Amino acid sequence: MKRLFVVMAVALAIGVPSAAADGVWVGGTVHGLATAPPSGNAQRPTRLYVIAPISARHPLHALADARTRGFGAHDHVAPSVFSGPCDLTLVVPGPKAARATVETRMTLTPAGPHPLVYAVRLGGQMAPLTSVSRIRRAEALRLVAAVDTHTVISCTIS
Repeated sequence: MKRLFVVMAVALAIGVPSAAADGVWVGGTVHGLATAPPSGNAQRPTRLYVIAPISARHPLHALADARTRGFGAHDHVAPSVFSGPCDLTLVVPGPKAARATVETRMTLTPAGPHPLVYAVRLGGQMAPLTSVSRIRRAEALRLVAAVDTHTVISCTIS
């Protein structure tokens, strides 16, 4: 969190618009997330997954800020703590999804409302999608599909 405040303070000090700040799931733990417009970095973007909020009452990206970007309230999931370009990727029900295997919430996206997944049945139990490993496992089972929005932003996850 300290790095998040430093990034925002530097942006304000040099007259750059403040980055949006919220949270992101990394390996089942919430970390700080600051986003900004893309920087022109030639580095390959890392997927930043967009899921329905794990907790509908406490989304990591609140509706008031998300709405200005064409989204409803949602959560993010990233593979690790890092700083660099991120490619927004929606997590939607896959071809083998059924009511008993995935839990979704209808969520506004820039492409309109879509059912975004927030939990899947893995190993007989519903598990929240709070890690990239769970998303990839659910993707391999075809319970979810990752949809690239082709939107690249700058991310700092701390």
